[in-house]
Amino acid sequence: MIGIAVYISPETFGQFVSTAWTHGKMSCTMDLNTATGQLEPFAGGFSLSEKTFWMLFIVGVTQFLGGQFDQGSIQRWCSVKSAKEARKAIFVLGFSAVPVWASFMFVGTIL
Repeated sequence: MIGIAVYISPETFGQFVSTAWTHGKMSCTMDLNTATGQLEPFAGGFSLSEKTFWMLFIVGVTQFLGGQFDQGSIQRWCSVKSAKEARKAIFVLGFSAVPVWASFMFVGTIL
């Protein structure tokens, strides 16, 4: 998807990144204020009623773990030859999730 967007656009990949950086779209600690239409930093601290960095981090980890420990994943891990192979599969799954998540976020930024 990223390649298609860059291919059909008159801008280059570097221009996409530069424009996104200039407008604050590459920050993980900014949120859109619907009243002003501006990006503003997350509130500090921890709150259950407002978006804060730590609250979103906890929710993200919880959703990630909930999605990874489903029936299909557990059966795959139980069917490997050894516990070492299962650990390796879990680490590959965990570390590959970050680039996949980042690419989805970047597609949203490009669009």
